[in-house]
Amino acid sequence: MLARGPSRRSATRNPGARPDFRFPPAMRKSSVRRFGRILGQLVPHPTLSSRSEPSNVVETISDGRIMCSTRITSCVAAFGPRGNWMRHNAPLLPSGQPKSVLRGAMSVAGLFAGIGGFELAFSRAGFKTRLLVEVDPAARAVLKTRFPDAEVRSDVCDLSSLPPDNTIVTAGFPCQNLSMAGDKSGISGPKSGVVGKLFELIMRHQPATVVIENVYFMLQLDSGRAMEWLVTQFERLGYHWAYRVVDTMGFGLPQRRRRVYLLACRNVDPRRILFADNDPIANIPTLSLTRPLGFYWTEGRSGVGLTVDGIPPLKVGSALGIPSPPAVLFPDGEVLTPSLPACEELQGFPRGWTDVVGINKGRNPAWRMVGNAVSVPVAQWVARRLKTPGTVLELTQTSISKGNRWPQGGWNVGEGRVGIAASAKPVLTEAPSISQFRDTSWSRLSDRALNGFIDRAENGGLRMPENFLDTLRQATRKTPTLR
Repeated sequence: MLARGPSRRSATRNPGARPDFRFPPAMRKSSVRRFGRILGQLVPHPTLSSRSEPSNVVETISDGRIMCSTRITSCVAAFGPRGNWMRHNAPLLPSGQPKSVLRGAMSVAGLFAGIGGFELAFSRAGFKTRLLVEVDPAARAVLKTRFPDAEVRSDVCDLSSLPPDNTIVTAGFPCQNLSMAGDKSGISGPKSGVVGKLFELIMRHQPATVVIENVYFMLQLDSGRAMEWLVTQFERLGYHWAYRVVDTMGFGLPQRRRRVYLLACRNVDPRRILFADNDPIANIPTLSLTRPLGFYWTEGRSGVGLTVDGIPPLKVGSALGIPSPPAVLFPDGEVLTPSLPACEELQGFPRGWTDVVGINKGRNPAWRMVGNAVSVPVAQWVARRLKTPGTVLELTQTSISKGNRWPQGGWNVGEGRVGIAASAKPVLTEAPSISQFRDTSWSRLSDRALNGFIDRAENGGLRMPENFLDTLRQATRKTPTLR
């Protein structure tokens, strides 16, 4: 959130000019005023004199900038270019520590909570959710039903504080501007830019751990600009961080869904959570009509998401709540789409999770909410590792170069940024066949949808598995409907 920009006072290259710190456009001016109060609470670097104690922190506020006095500047400078301030004030726990580092600290605040994927996962690992914040009224109805003991708030932008004993913040902030299917406007976009509010709250309360989940595409969009921005904020706030691309398919669910999990910690090595497990990369399954093949029937020209014995990532459907889950061609010739309860299960939720009072069933938003959700078993792996960190594995290290797409994993624990080559499937959990999720609630793909896909695929020039389109042409048609 804090990005150095050229100060108006340094325009003349005055060596005594005072630096400024700029907030992203998505943040309110009130955030700037609060930030001034927060900086006044920073612990000075131990080698600084008592004169570095901040006073009269904010001199002027103009165009989202804070002009800081030289005294607060010396305090902030103690962070160093890579967050080294933390090494003086909150050393990492030793990697050999065998017991949970979160004993007696079990409180979770879920921001951008959706339907509670993070929170369901953390509750299964023994954590208690105190606060949930979600702007979608339909998703809030789910949260109020499924987490009756938690306080549910409507908008993170109106949140001024976290629970006083909160130690873990989870955040699956909006991905619309970072997704391959979105407008690709990036981290400063009108939707994704709200993440600035998250860092305002982190500055004020300094939670022990922050867990972020978002789309894999942000590692390459604008050469990883979003990741650069996120980790820079954590470094400047004194956190150590690690991130890893993880696939839902590796956690016992037949959905190919790669997501970035970014973990920032104040008092534990985040590598012990994200890089203590690494199942060797399995062989890529061969595309064959003898096994179920999942695909996006809404595509066909630029990509179809072919997935062997599973489905490609669940999406949000249309803005009107019209469902568009992936289709599956089964070896028996049926082309079916999963029902909403089946999609809930394919995300790790109990069937009927979104079937609550307060949701407009006419234009059912549940499809959108399930498509946006965090996969429960992946988040549960993170939660369990937070309770019992493991030993950091020896993994192949790569570089993180500014201006290039980011690798599959990486970290900075006070000694600079390091890229990591790691499997997207950390644990050895074989995904069952998609056939095990098939039941009479699945529906045949309509004739119009199936014919439209075949036409687009034929004209799109994409390579398809042998006989795939011919098999679709011969598939059992919509009438009679499978119920």
